[in-house]
Amino acid sequence: MSICLCAVCKLNVHKRCAKNVANNCGINTKDMAKVLQELGISGDKFSTASKRKKAGCAMFYYLH
Repeated sequence: MSICLCAVCKLNVHKRCAKNVANNCGINTKDMAKVLQELGISGDKFSTASKRKKAGCAMFYYLH
């Protein structure tokens, strides 16, 4: 089984699961959610499943 490891934050993810990982490395998600709430913006308005691009292992390198 191959593992992907983020070069920045060292997050370990199965290769087959990497496409499901959000590309938000280095972002404090709690602070971002608070700011978005203050602005009256919710995350469901940003994208839909049909528009989402697969992240893949762009920020990861593989461990075998």
